[in-house]
Amino acid sequence: MQQVQTQEALGWTASERTDDPRTLLSAPPLVDDGGQSEIDRARRELEETRNLYGPSGRSHDAFQRLCQVYAKHGRRIDELDFYEPDESKRFFRKLIQGANGHVFWNGGAVFTCNGGSTRKPLHWWWEHLYGTRADKLVLECGQSRCVNPRHARPFQRERLYPDHVIIGALQVWGLHHGVPPSMRSWDGSPSHAIIKLRFGSWRNALQAAGFPASDYNRYRSPEECIAALRFVFDLTGKWPTWESYLGAHDELQANDYPTRPNTIRDRFGSWAAAIEAAKQ
Repeated sequence: MQQVQTQEALGWTASERTDDPRTLLSAPPLVDDGGQSEIDRARRELEETRNLYGPSGRSHDAFQRLCQVYAKHGRRIDELDFYEPDESKRFFRKLIQGANGHVFWNGGAVFTCNGGSTRKPLHWWWEHLYGTRADKLVLECGQSRCVNPRHARPFQRERLYPDHVIIGALQVWGLHHGVPPSMRSWDGSPSHAIIKLRFGSWRNALQAAGFPASDYNRYRSPEECIAALRFVFDLTGKWPTWESYLGAHDELQANDYPTRPNTIRDRFGSWAAAIEAAKQ
């Protein structure tokens, strides 16, 4: 054991030197720890060198010495990062605590899971904190490198026309014209295509706006009725009878035409008059 000061420097006599209690201390037993003690010393040396000199040649030399120590004992230098059985321990070892609750990732662009898959650090932490997977997260703290999931929220595309705006526009149109709008008479915003896509069909959109379903066909204009007859003619190759018009119900509804033949009859007074108007 190395003594801090020599006996002569302490002014001890010969008898005092003989009775020096430090001479009675035995050397500590050596324990084979797989070179971990030497590795820890080399790691501390590397950390201290980097703190003092930054990414300099001295730091590079200290890193090379650490690699040599690992090689000397047959150990992998990346073993702590890739062979830790507890995935969470590996993850949180890479975090740096910042001010105001910010937590920063001190690793690569992605985190490698035990199964071999990779995840962005923020997404990995979010999934393990809330138990749900989020494909896209938006940070609200203003720190682009922060990975604290409590500073994030799932991304949701803001709709230019929310549902309540579309419903209000349909209701205003109905109040202005006195009838529910049909898809073909609709001239507002957004387009009828967007409204159908949002609600599944034009009929569903009118129901959401509060228009009675039984009144849809009553407000069809003569032009819409003629267009419906010509649609069935193009579909079947002949002018429709009352029964054949009923048989085309699904195609008519899908294209927002009147589905009931009595709607067309009431507009023209008779079915024959409606067919004659459609032929012109």
